[in-house]
Formats: sequence, C-alpha cells, structure tokens
Amino acid sequence: MLNALKALGVRYQLSDDKTICEIEGLGGAFNIQNNLSLFLGNAGTAMRPLTAALCLKGKTESEIILTGEPRMKERPILHLVDALRQAGADIRYLENEGYPPLA
Repeated sequence: MLNALKALGVRYQLSDDKTICEIEGLGGAFNIQNNLSLFLGNAGTAMRPLTAALCLKGKTESEIILTGEPRMKERPILHLVDALRQAGADIRYLENEGYPPLA
C-alpha cells in the first residue's frame, strides 16, 4: 500500500518501529500524468479503498492498473465496481469480470 501511495505522489512518515504511519494529504485529486501499474500484493484492504479513491482523480488520459498476487485475482470486487460505475467511474476488468486486476 505504501509503495502505491508513493507512486501516486502521497507523502508519508513511518515511525521507527513501523507501527504508525502519518499520511500527508494532497489537497485535492491525485495529479497523475503517466500510466501507472500499482501492485498491491494480497492486500484487499488496500485494493478497495484505492479503487474508490482513484475514481476521484477526474478525467485524464492516464491509465492506472490495480493488480496483485494471483490470490488477489480470486477476490470479488464486483459490488464496489458496480457502485462506483453508477456514480460515473470508468473502471474495467482486465481479466475476469468481477475480479482484479482493474484499470
């Protein structure tokens, strides 16, 4: 998750014992200029909120791919994607309908 946030331009501070992470807000939408592929491992707790947050980026020509470990591709995300699409999000499945990876 932290690597994905860093790739999106989000700054953060991680405590020495790595138990606390302070995230600095961007003051608006993500400023994404290039295509990105964000690998989230097996973290469903990262996939879902990032899917929703990235819908706030507005219309751009940049494509963002959210992907992860093979096990992630077995975890359904259909209901979230359907809800976001109803709100106007442009999300597509790259492999199997209803499952990551997404673009």
